[in-house]
Amino acid sequence: MDDHRAKTLDSMLDTVKIKHFYQALPCDDFKRKWKSLSNARHPTWTHNAKGSETLPNLTMILTPNGIYHLSAQVSLPKLLFGHNARLPNQQESNQGLQIMAEYTEGTSGLPFDVQTATTSLIHFANDIQLTEPGVWQMVEKLSKRQMNYRRQLRRIYGDGWTDRISRTLRRRSKSIRHHEL
Repeated sequence: MDDHRAKTLDSMLDTVKIKHFYQALPCDDFKRKWKSLSNARHPTWTHNAKGSETLPNLTMILTPNGIYHLSAQVSLPKLLFGHNARLPNQQESNQGLQIMAEYTEGTSGLPFDVQTATTSLIHFANDIQLTEPGVWQMVEKLSKRQMNYRRQLRRIYGDGWTDRISRTLRRRSKSIRHHEL
């Protein structure tokens, strides 16, 4: 993959959810500090920061086989810039993922390495530049459009790339959504 394609793909990231699995917990302080969801299928705790600052939403689930799933989800542009009017480039995406990991470690008290995390959700977004007269026409056109993420990736990266990324993401992801802004 050439450098242009790598930069383009990462600059299209919007919302990301990454997770780690733990067989045993070195500490369980989060159980006292986080909100317990009594109506969840499995024991579940959440930590969603309040306030104007965008921070990752954290969820801990204890599965029947005794494995804890800790996930962190956030809109990278909102985390980095406070809005999603512009999308992050490769370096900014990496920085955003590192901020997610550090926040998750600090809040949960558990190790959370971004390099070894499993991706469970990715939202892609295209950054479309609009001038003032064309804004309403473009918004109306986009609101009527149904996007197929595979067709969009194939159009951008070619057949071989789409097949590889689809197989990889199907294995590593639960949900992929494609949004055009």
